[in-house]
Amino acid sequence: MPTVDERIEQLAPASALPGTRDASSPAESGKAADASLVLLRVEERNTGLPKVQVQSAVSPQDVKADLAEAVRVVRGEEFFPASNEFCTFCHFQAVCPIRTVYGEVGQ
Repeated sequence: MPTVDERIEQLAPASALPGTRDASSPAESGKAADASLVLLRVEERNTGLPKVQVQSAVSPQDVKADLAEAVRVVRGEEFFPASNEFCTFCHFQAVCPIRTVYGEVGQ
């Protein structure tokens, strides 16, 4: 029985894909790859072909910078607890400072 990768290669060989420069993967080359979204139900300007939207690859440095900025914003904010209808679903019930009723720990 073929592996998943072998089956994918059988169905759509990398060398047959449009825009493929070589069969090596981005992970092997050390470069980030762009992503393409193929809109099967949207025609590209009367060509009969599906429209393709390309998303440029984001560098790891940019991702780290964005994450660092998000951490800085969250750490700089003060979050005040509020009792409301969402308390039932809150993931922080165990450490909530306004929660007064605690359940028993089962044995």
